[in-house]
Amino acid sequence: MQNFEIRDLRMVRMIVEAGNLTSAADRLNISQSALSRQLLDLEARLGASLFIRQPRKMVLTDLGREILALADEILPKLNWVEMNLASRQRAGGELKLGVQCRSCFVWIPQVLTSFHERFPQVQVSIIGTDDYVRDFDQNRIELVITHEHHDVVRKGFVYDHLYTDEMVFFMAVDHPMAAKPLLKLSDFSQIDYFSAVDKAVDPFYHFFLRPAGIEPRSFTTITQGQSLMTFASAGHGLAILPRFVVKEMVDSGKLTTAAVDGVSPVDSRWFITYRENQELSETAQAFIAMVREFMQDYLRR
Repeated sequence: MQNFEIRDLRMVRMIVEAGNLTSAADRLNISQSALSRQLLDLEARLGASLFIRQPRKMVLTDLGREILALADEILPKLNWVEMNLASRQRAGGELKLGVQCRSCFVWIPQVLTSFHERFPQVQVSIIGTDDYVRDFDQNRIELVITHEHHDVVRKGFVYDHLYTDEMVFFMAVDHPMAAKPLLKLSDFSQIDYFSAVDKAVDPFYHFFLRPAGIEPRSFTTITQGQSLMTFASAGHGLAILPRFVVKEMVDSGKLTTAAVDGVSPVDSRWFITYRENQELSETAQAFIAMVREFMQDYLRR
């Protein structure tokens, strides 16, 4: 460890999450040249390269993968220590959280339970927001949870990656299509398709069904994830949501997931978003660390 600093481990983890130096530098709020110098300095200290530089992506070398494993082992423990220190140093305060992606209410109550145990004097307010710029301007929130499929990146905001999960198709266990080991795109002409977004912006429809000239038997928009699952479990068609949202109902046997031939698993990312010139409170930083720690464990289950 004598050749490492904590910032080096965080840098490697951020480059892997962001995929390239430009995106990683943006999330770390430093220039790309400064981040490049930091990486070159670490590689010089180690005497070996950590990444293979490609035009649009940074690919880990064998040593890089070892360093990433080390970062994944040490950083969560460090975050735990920092959160406990913060909880002792700050007796009160307020955390104002906005939630743009309603599916996050699946895990937010569990994180809040742990948060209140460590910060019993902190008052937490949570609002669903369809216009977080307005809510920031009105001082209603200091953080907002956003989702890449639902959000347009706004100038002046930091989009800090929280977690990534796979989108899955699901239906009732007794749905006529549930017996098929692999669905075909053509099957959707006989399927009632439910989506959390309008047809005009639904990615599965636009990238797969429409190019193949296939129209689902019906297309219904239901913006609430819980309502989507309720309709599907009653046998009213097939839908797509993040795996963590449907996990409980799948585990309980009320829903089953499905694979579609020719459709690769799609990952979707969630972010914690705040203003670029904003100095996050200790409680806000602790909350972000707790979400990352919780979701890292939750998505492995």
